[in-house]
Amino acid sequence: MGTDHAAEAVTGFYTKFGDGAADLTPIYRLNKRQGKMILKAICPEQLFMKTPIADSEDDQPQLPDEVALGLTYDEIDDYLEGKLVPIETREKIEGRYLHIEHKRQQPITVFDDWWK
Repeated sequence: MGTDHAAEAVTGFYTKFGDGAADLTPIYRLNKRQGKMILKAICPEQLFMKTPIADSEDDQPQLPDEVALGLTYDEIDDYLEGKLVPIETREKIEGRYLHIEHKRQQPITVFDDWWK
């Protein structure tokens, strides 16, 4: 069961075949704000109010996601919801999306023929 959500998908803030590996990702299209709304209804507050930490930052343990991203989840969610965001925010999000194209692709295999 995967916990990837739309904010991670658009920014590439996950490890390919790590936390991004799952057979089922039920909240993949939900942004962080929508996920929090669900958790408010079904979980104790300490589960959804804690600061998300970037486990992928080996050299900076306990680094908050938003610091590692250089964006807040509210900014990303606003963008995903089609709200007006500052041009700098849009450029950061779209730049990250373009930069992580490789995470959206399957691994190359010996059966691929694009290189022949």
